[in-house]
Amino acid sequence: MRQLIVIIAIALAAAACGDDSGGSADPRAAELSEVLEADTALALTGDEAECTAGGIVDALDDASIETLLAADGLELGDLAGPAEAIAAFDAYLDCVDVEQKMVDSLLATGTEADTARCVAESFGEDELRTMLGASALPGGAVDEEAAFNLVGEVFQAAQACVDG
Repeated sequence: MRQLIVIIAIALAAAACGDDSGGSADPRAAELSEVLEADTALALTGDEAECTAGGIVDALDDASIETLLAADGLELGDLAGPAEAIAAFDAYLDCVDVEQKMVDSLLATGTEADTARCVAESFGEDELRTMLGASALPGGAVDEEAAFNLVGEVFQAAQACVDG
């Protein structure tokens, strides 16, 4: 059971939710897209990286964009504050399908397909965003109470999926 929870946490850290196609006229979006696509921890497709980069460039100021361009990936802790980290993270969440990424990650660790799908489907987009935020955002940007409450829900969902 504990291993399943660790797998879920890893899957949530590597994925996010949505399907917006963020685009930006700013030429730095293409450069940031390359940085994000090269980040193996994010495991973004080219389209997801492009969407995320466009959303980030549209949402952040020049200093924050330059900070991310100098990083080796989506280094949210390097940004000036919680508001910038949340804006960048929201751009990421708007561009990737967290449920499918979670399923793929669970399958890659040997979790049975039915269990992986069950666990992923146990949560709505807002809950997945909160879980992802708790694992990826710097401390000041995390709703710790909401994240703590979801830990119990993760345990319950995993147990129900394994038992069920």
